[in-house]
Formats: sequence, C-alpha cells, structure tokens
Amino acid sequence: MDEGLVEQTEKYLKKPKQEWQINSKFNHSKLYGWFTDNKSSTTVILVHGFGVDHKSLDVHAQLFDKLGFNTLQIDNQAAGKSEGKYLGFGHIESLDLLEWIKEVNDKHPDSKIILFGASMGAATVMLTTQYQLPKNVKLVIEDSGYTSASNILSYHCQKGIILKVDI
Repeated sequence: MDEGLVEQTEKYLKKPKQEWQINSKFNHSKLYGWFTDNKSSTTVILVHGFGVDHKSLDVHAQLFDKLGFNTLQIDNQAAGKSEGKYLGFGHIESLDLLEWIKEVNDKHPDSKIILFGASMGAATVMLTTQYQLPKNVKLVIEDSGYTSASNILSYHCQKGIILKVDI
C-alpha cells in the first residue's frame, strides 16, 4: 500500500455518512448503503465482491472522496447490514444496482454517476450495462471481474472449494 493510504482511509472513515435504504425489486429485501456528500456533481457507487461488505472498498472510496466525488458504498444482498438470503453472482446485484442508481437520481437529480465494482462487484457493474441506463451514468469501472457465473463456479470447483448451497 502506498505511504499514507492507511491514514487517508482512516480520515475518510471519520467523515459523516448518511445511511440510505432501498427495497430490492427482486425479493423486497431491505438493502443499505452509506453516502458521503462532498457537494459534488458526481457520485460514485461502489459495489463490493463476494463474501465481504461495503467496508472492503473503504480504500477505493477514500480515493474517490479525495478527488472530491460523492461516494455511495452499498451492501449487496446477504452482505453486511443488508437483508437477503442468496447471492446472485452479479445478476441479482445488477437489478439492485439499478435501484441504487434511481435512489441517487431521486436524491441528487443533477448528479453524474460512476459505477465502480471489484471482483463480483465488477461483474455486477458490467452486467448492469446490459440495461438501458440513465444518461447520467457516465462511466463504469470494472476491477478484477470474471467472465461469467458458470466460469467462476467451474474455477472454484476445480480448485476443490466446496460452496454450501442452502436450497
């Protein structure tokens, strides 16, 4: 990690954040996000990966914050504070991301939006591009995504990693 990155992230975490909540159109679960308002005309929605929550992107969020952007760090289904029982390997999450985009547009109608995702979050933001996005979604940043749910499951199965599935 670059020198000063830990300190900058700790400073960012002390900034006031608004807790936002939406209901998933997919399964009506309550989903939570944390918004840092820099009075910017641009908001970055940060989407985390598998098995973690919004805090896993604190370092990334502080970098966007340092650039002066508003940040919205969300907890996907079945992660962090958000409800939900299942992960969708990007599919369910992409539907929920559409709702987060609507929420930003409702609360900050003049905001440009950047979507940022890491790992499964990267797959999520890329899957979201298949939908008709509002014109104010200006940029999608994909960090370390995978090509498909079947490819990632095949990879983990070949490595002998057993996934517990509650059906």
